[in-house]
Amino acid sequence: IYARAPNSFAQDVTLTALGKRIGTFREFFDGTSAAEEGSFVPYNPKTGKELDEVRLSSDFYAPLNLQTLFQKAAIKKMSKEEGEDAYVVVFTPEKGSAVTQYISAKTFLPLRVDTITTSDTISMPVTETYSDYRSVDGVMIAFRRVSNSQAMGDTVLKIREAAFDVP
Repeated sequence: IYARAPNSFAQDVTLTALGKRIGTFREFFDGTSAAEEGSFVPYNPKTGKELDEVRLSSDFYAPLNLQTLFQKAAIKKMSKEEGEDAYVVVFTPEKGSAVTQYISAKTFLPLRVDTITTSDTISMPVTETYSDYRSVDGVMIAFRRVSNSQAMGDTVLKIREAAFDVP
């Protein structure tokens, strides 16, 4: 996963099974346009709601830009996430789908994020949970992320290393 300020990102995924490479997938947003492609998926540019959602999720400084990214933010309730008290905050953008974040009342780090992901004309809920936070150059990063959707089930991402200001 690569990210660059102010709002660009790319994700390259290699799928393996039994130690053999079975496919690849790439998704990107360059600040203006976005697309996905892979060994089993043709090049697919993102438009409309899908592009709006990628634009929101690609903001490098999203936690600092909440007032410009979202029209409204509201603390809805308190909840328990992974045994921790959490604020449930719903962020509503002008375009795209609402984002619900579960923020630790103890550390103020995100524990879970619920969103809607749109692909072509299909929208589906996605839940991401974050854990194993570690400090990298003074920035807390979740080294374990579990993404759950109806289409893919649980996808576990474990970060081995993180670095900033890498060309």
